[in-house]
Amino acid sequence: MSNDPDRPPRLRVQRVVLDGCEAWDFTVAQGEMVALSGWSSSDLLWAIAGLRPPTTGQILVDGDPVENHAQALAADVALMPQANALASLLTAFENVLLPLAQRLAQRSGRAGQPNGEGRLEGADPAGQARRALAAVGLEESIDHLTEELSGGQQQRVAVARAIAARPRVLLADDATTDLDPANRVRVLDLLRELAGSGSAVLLAGDDPAVTTACDRTVALPSSAGTA
Repeated sequence: MSNDPDRPPRLRVQRVVLDGCEAWDFTVAQGEMVALSGWSSSDLLWAIAGLRPPTTGQILVDGDPVENHAQALAADVALMPQANALASLLTAFENVLLPLAQRLAQRSGRAGQPNGEGRLEGADPAGQARRALAAVGLEESIDHLTEELSGGQQQRVAVARAIAARPRVLLADDATTDLDPANRVRVLDLLRELAGSGSAVLLAGDDPAVTTACDRTVALPSSAGTA
């Protein structure tokens, strides 16, 4: 599925350099799920999300530059960080619903109509949040506080938050590290479905199951001057 000429790049990383590393140059198409390998893959995800500026180079989403976090949000880029970034005082449901409602409101303010993939936005955020939690197998835990959940359950809440929002670009850092084999398959299938709906999905991490599930792997160059 990679390098399909009929699918223009949704995400373009163009000669991006971070902290003396060699330049990174690759694209991810709409509907593609790509694995990142390399010691600085997490740093690159943060750069794409606009949370750390590259030394040189350019990041483009649907042809528009992303230079900071505000631009990344406007371009509908979502980052699922390694630590999941859940609010400890909120329930699983609230951790999915609140950022989802905010994202849908931002989309409505920009366009006021279905997005480029024809998906209606904002009709029922509470329903979307519940369906996403059910999809990751947490329908019985929606009212549990984050601190009452295991590490694997917290990771699945973070996945539910991502798939509920259905961003144009999803960046997932070690999305399967705390999951048992059955839930690892479940999560990767859901991320594949997200890509199938038109998102570009970029996953970093060392899990061989991720590499197998993705369309292809982008191996990041090592630091400048090394083999």
